[in-house]
Amino acid sequence: MAYTVFASLVLAGCGDKTPTTPADAGTTGTTPKNGSTPATSSAGLKELKILDVKVGTGKAAAVGDTIWVHYTGTFADGKKFDSTKDHENKPFGVVLGEGSVVPGWEKGLLGMKVGGERKLSIPWKLGYGENGSSSIPPKTDLYFDIEAVGLVKQNEQDLVQGKDIKVGTGAAAKNGSKVTIRYTMSIPGGEVVEDKKTVTITIGKGEAMDSLEQAIIGMKVGGKRNLIIPPRVGLPNGNQKVPQNCPVIFDVDLLKVG
Repeated sequence: MAYTVFASLVLAGCGDKTPTTPADAGTTGTTPKNGSTPATSSAGLKELKILDVKVGTGKAAAVGDTIWVHYTGTFADGKKFDSTKDHENKPFGVVLGEGSVVPGWEKGLLGMKVGGERKLSIPWKLGYGENGSSSIPPKTDLYFDIEAVGLVKQNEQDLVQGKDIKVGTGAAAKNGSKVTIRYTMSIPGGEVVEDKKTVTITIGKGEAMDSLEQAIIGMKVGGKRNLIIPPRVGLPNGNQKVPQNCPVIFDVDLLKVG
């Protein structure tokens, strides 16, 4: 596990819904010019159409990265068939290139940045193919409104993002220090799972999440630090309050050292 203050890690989401990927990868995607709209011809879609409604900021999603999105999926007639709003409004995470989602998503999410909004028009060959699924008829074109709310680059899955909201003036926390902290833990999307909980731990003795303990090192009494801990070095299996494969966000106040 590596800890980096101000590391280039952006996270905001989790989820466990995994659309089926058809075997036929179909045609390659194209990006329409500004001002164009996804095709809705009665003849059906011939290729993937991508329209950026809003371009996000930061790094762009590439193969191997994990991206979290909100989405709403509709048929050509506008009827909704799925949405993250129907799944406790929790963002859905995708590891690009793993084949866990339909090819239209694999191609259509590439290049998205956090805060970006995109429309995808997916021909059936890049969707659920000739057979469809339980909720998708065979040979059905699909239309998605996508919002990217989080991104973890492939080489940053062990990094913890830390930002000092307030720098303290008292004693500094070191490895082996006995510290008292007050923290609020939330998951992406803003749901608080532990609020203003006060605990006393000894750093390095495994009395708390290892990545959290290490991230406290260097804080001074009176300081406040915001931490975003990715699943792999946080709670990969989740718990009663945190879903599996979900980042956790801490706001930590250092109250006492010693």
